[in-house]
Amino acid sequence: MYVDLWASWCRPCLAAMPASKRLQQEFSGQPVSFLYLSLDENAEQWRRAALKEGMQAEGVLSFLLLQARSSSLLQALEVRSIPRYLLYDERGRLLEAHAPGPEGPAIRSLLRQQLQGLE
Repeated sequence: MYVDLWASWCRPCLAAMPASKRLQQEFSGQPVSFLYLSLDENAEQWRRAALKEGMQAEGVLSFLLLQARSSSLLQALEVRSIPRYLLYDERGRLLEAHAPGPEGPAIRSLLRQQLQGLE
């Protein structure tokens, strides 16, 4: 599972969304899930941005992280800035707490490596 921590007000997060969509398409049909967790404080702003970015489509896992400022998940991961990407294996173990973004070849290499391990 590739997790994208983002927010509607985060320009770098929004700038990375087209690359994220391409990454999803590239790994379509393979056992890779993409999860988008928004740190927005305003649910309506999150809904509008998620709709605009196509995160309300069927099969896309997109959620608003409630009370993000006090989130134990974000505290445990020491999330200080976004965008931030995480990579988990098939058993839910965190493989990369600072996974590469969707723009370059590094995340593709990591995903392929994990998929080969499933064979």
